[in-house]
Amino acid sequence: MRIVVIATAYIMTLVTVRVPVASEGLMVIKGTVVDEVTQRPLAFAYVQVLNSQRRAVTDSAGRYQIDSVKIENMSVQARVIGYTREIREVEAPFPPHVVCGIECKPWKPAVVLNFYMRRTPVAEY
Repeated sequence: MRIVVIATAYIMTLVTVRVPVASEGLMVIKGTVVDEVTQRPLAFAYVQVLNSQRRAVTDSAGRYQIDSVKIENMSVQARVIGYTREIREVEAPFPPHVVCGIECKPWKPAVVLNFYMRRTPVAEY
């Protein structure tokens, strides 16, 4: 019985999450990625702080959260299939929790090409 209690306490220690605070020079960025036209949330959007390894993917409600980001001027980029890439500039100083909403424009091809294939006879040798 004693071993079970010790093992349970150890597992609880591993699950504990430490939240960064502003005094450590870290912050949290969270927000929502939505369609610019319909204002509907975009699921599975890839959100990244440029020039860093910090990134997240939005949930079904378009929400994301990026933890442990250094407090400094930065660019946050959102990419979604079928939409243009959007970048938002975030300037320091700001509180330890920043809300950064991003609106993505539906992608429209600049030029639509119509083409057809013509079969050319192969010369016999």
